Amino acid sequence: MVSLRRQDVARRPTVGEKSKMVGQGSPETSHSHASAPHAIKRVGVFCAVALLALAWAESTSADEFRLRLAWGGPARQWHGSIWLSEGTIEDPQPLGVEPDEPGSMWLENGRLVVRQRSPRKYDAVDLLVRAPRDVKLAVQFTAVGDPTSERTFEASLEEILNNTVSADLDSQGSRLRIARQPGDLLPVDLVSPSMVFAPGDTCTFQLDTTRLNIAPSEKIRFVAELKDPSIEKAVWQTEVKPVWKSEQTVTAGEDRTVRWEVPLNVNEGVYRLTITATRPGWLPLPQARNHASRMLELVVLDSQRPQIPTGTLDDLKMLKVVEEIDPTRPDWWKRFANLPQLPRLKRLWNGPLGNNRSEVVNHSLGPVVRLQPNEGRGDLSWEIYPIPIKEPGKPHLLELRYPSDRPQTFGPDARASWQYSPSSIPPVSWR
Repeated sequence: MVSLRRQDVARRPTVGEKSKMVGQGSPETSHSHASAPHAIKRVGVFCAVALLALAWAESTSADEFRLRLAWGGPARQWHGSIWLSEGTIEDPQPLGVEPDEPGSMWLENGRLVVRQRSPRKYDAVDLLVRAPRDVKLAVQFTAVGDPTSERTFEASLEEILNNTVSADLDSQGSRLRIARQPGDLLPVDLVSPSMVFAPGDTCTFQLDTTRLNIAPSEKIRFVAELKDPSIEKAVWQTEVKPVWKSEQTVTAGEDRTVRWEVPLNVNEGVYRLTITATRPGWLPLPQARNHASRMLELVVLDSQRPQIPTGTLDDLKMLKVVEEIDPTRPDWWKRFANLPQLPRLKRLWNGPLGNNRSEVVNHSLGPVVRLQPNEGRGDLSWEIYPIPIKEPGKPHLLELRYPSDRPQTFGPDARASWQYSPSSIPPVSWR
């Protein structure tokens, strides 16, 4: 039984700066005409060498990017390495969800070594790459116990930065995906050590404008907005009105950073800070013409705990049931047939969304739904029950009723916006 209750970076030297050669003394008058052609030749040679040196520096200058590599498919245990033909790989951040993910990746001799400790359906890592755009990134993977599965894949950074690159790892459906890390086009350097603030604080940050791949001297308009996602927009509005908004216009190649100070004169809650880079103009431009956008979430929390009035979660007698689901009834889902569908999922089911590994069994307390035991590691039994929230932002109490006379392990996961993927089921255990 499920019921829901509610209370009432440092600047890089610019390539191409002018150089000067300063000589001392002057030639004698009697040799001035004879030495003039040689002087012109020497100047020409020096200029040619300087131009060649500058051109070489331009082509080999290292840039900084953040990439995300993800691979998965059927549960397999992969070993491999990731390296660059030139440049460095730094700051690996593993993104896997398995308990043994820590310690499965490390840097060694300029390469990222991958040694998964157990089979898994999904794994990923974020990398900081410092290298020119024409450098190649190489990835080599081999499934443990299958030497014939070794695969090596290469792609230039230019190709990865412009388009998402993917490749097959085996004939069983395992794939590799390499893309720019979300938010890499608009890196944010926060002054605050965290994203938790008190009412009246100021969120200060600097925005790096050098990664937008925009021609020098072109104008860029940055728009920053602070929104409260708990506020429902009116029917005639396309989006929620921001509680704060600011704009700045800079010139590409001249202004490398933009500083923002966001006043947080707001109530407690979770807020979204969106930053958009567009082309300036007096007409609104369509979203497709935006250079890039970035979204951050911050929390505003008062240091003083508010007084709890009568009738809140501390007084359970004042709670009322706003929604209740009995999954043992075969027609319970019909009441929610008109709910908005989950993102990227078509409504093709008659009942809970899951992997068809549940059954109704009899218990001394009455009929209950039983999730079948997992068949193997990483193979989870799961179901989703949609519960409508009519008043977002207000505290609710989620109550799960289950028999306690049998050993069991399950992991509840409540989300406001949920997108299914094999890695979406959390590895949380609840006894």
